[in-house]
Amino acid sequence: MAKKLKGAAAASADIFDTIARGNTTDTSDTQDTQDTRNTQKPEYYRFNLKMPLEYKEYLQAAAYRASSPEKTVTITEYICELVRADMEKNS
Repeated sequence: MAKKLKGAAAASADIFDTIARGNTTDTSDTQDTQDTRNTQKPEYYRFNLKMPLEYKEYLQAAAYRASSPEKTVTITEYICELVRADMEKNS
């Protein structure tokens, strides 16, 4: 059993050495890649929101109604849309 473990460890070391040297063939045919360096993430304001428990069912149902077969709307997205609409209304 010890010989099997030593053999497996040696084989995995060879694989890691190959990857470290960059001698991989799996990634040479990659197409349609994007450069993700220097991309900016959107800024968000994060806070805790304490609401009465009876709002939970309403928000779940409202987010479900706002969803479509292509896009599921979360409660957070639903609340953000309410705030955005209110901002547009009052600006």
